[in-house]
Amino acid sequence: MSIKVYTKTNQEINLYKESYALVIGNGNYTHWSSLPGALQDVKEVKNVLETHGFDVILKTNLVKSEFDRAIAEFVLKFGKDEDNRLLFYYAGHGYTRKAANDENLGYLVMVDAPPSATDEVGFEVASVDMGSLVTQAEKIMSRHVLFMFDSCFSGTIFNVRYEPQIPESISESIKHPVRQFITAGKENEIVPDHSYFKQVFLDLIQGRVHRTFFKDYITGEGLGYYLKSQVPQYNKAQHPQYGKIQDPKLNKGDFVFVLPQNNNSQDELETTTTLTCTSVPNDATVYVDNTAIGKTPIHEHQIDTGILREKEVVIGLELSGYKSLINKVRLIGGKPFEWNVSLEEMLAQPDIEPMIVGNDGAKMVLVPAGKFNMACHHVADIAAFSEDIQVDAFYMDIYEVTNAQYKRFIDANPEWRKDSIPEKYHNGSYLDYWDGTNYPSGKDSYPVTHVSWYSAMAYAEWADKRLPTEAEWEKAARGGLVGRNYP
Repeated sequence: MSIKVYTKTNQEINLYKESYALVIGNGNYTHWSSLPGALQDVKEVKNVLETHGFDVILKTNLVKSEFDRAIAEFVLKFGKDEDNRLLFYYAGHGYTRKAANDENLGYLVMVDAPPSATDEVGFEVASVDMGSLVTQAEKIMSRHVLFMFDSCFSGTIFNVRYEPQIPESISESIKHPVRQFITAGKENEIVPDHSYFKQVFLDLIQGRVHRTFFKDYITGEGLGYYLKSQVPQYNKAQHPQYGKIQDPKLNKGDFVFVLPQNNNSQDELETTTTLTCTSVPNDATVYVDNTAIGKTPIHEHQIDTGILREKEVVIGLELSGYKSLINKVRLIGGKPFEWNVSLEEMLAQPDIEPMIVGNDGAKMVLVPAGKFNMACHHVADIAAFSEDIQVDAFYMDIYEVTNAQYKRFIDANPEWRKDSIPEKYHNGSYLDYWDGTNYPSGKDSYPVTHVSWYSAMAYAEWADKRLPTEAEWEKAARGGLVGRNYP
């Protein structure tokens, strides 16, 4: 099916003559966990791509020889015409390991591959390394090629990460050749079998979401920007990556999807739900995800359920210091939710969890709200230089960040490695006792030291946390002690 697009000056461009897609899903693994969701996902991807004019080849549960043959036939059969558009989509396990030069070696795991930890040679022989896909990409003569990987991040595909910006309108530059790659997450990030990556992608190109920046078209660059910004809203531990092949002859253009015209009013209906509070104590404060939305009774409060049209939220009531919380209420866009709770039920429920586990695996303890006597330190008369400070409740790590935790952070964010951090972000002794990117042997659970305020801020952001304020730190450190110079 021929694809035409129009620039912002209304110039017509005959962009594609034919469109082809190779969609591969691996789910029935012999030695790895099964991924039934991946097998269902690729069927959905196939159906949606066909509505966009793609001729789709669907393959499932492949061993390496079958994978190699499928992609070779795809490239040689459909990649010879420069006016064709080619898309490759993979769902299944991915794996990343370090090479001797500290670069990432990425693999797509085939269904019969043994675990690398127990059979490294067998894994190497039975898996597909990402470098071979780059080689296949360079063989293709078609102008625009997009590779999408719904798997754990599978190694370094392109030498330099590219952070997509909000794209501009279609321009003449799209006519240039391009090889583009989008992965569902960074290295070491676990991509769930229930794929948010797939759902966000399909909802966008099917026109099921409200589009702020993308009206008629979305480019590969725009898709990378959209997935990177939207997927973490549904899985905070997942951060899609985007880039182009580092070849000046193959990185100037942009892949293009023509988007269906959508009805924004219908989008808004699908992405909100109505919360009604009935038979609840009068004058109680209603909270949604710790944000007060008003006093009861509340009728028809609209809650945005996002582009997936469903959302888990915490709904709570507070009355005279008592709280009632219901965790993980699932709201469905367009489907009203009614909440009923009595005062007796409020008093019978616990307040809030005294301990949680953060995204970095660290246990966190609740420091309750309340006043404490915050002292001015290093003075003779503490009592004369202190005041009562009100602090809201917060969670704090029970233990210091360990060497092992910090290494996971820098492995996921190489710009904070000892040999990469800019001088302005440390005082010259950053990770002074580490050997490159490795902490001393046997010191996994020891606190990491010789970090800077900047790197601590970056770690906290990566872990979806923040650094405590001075008042929070002193309240937690005192643990109820009063009038002590050094809590």
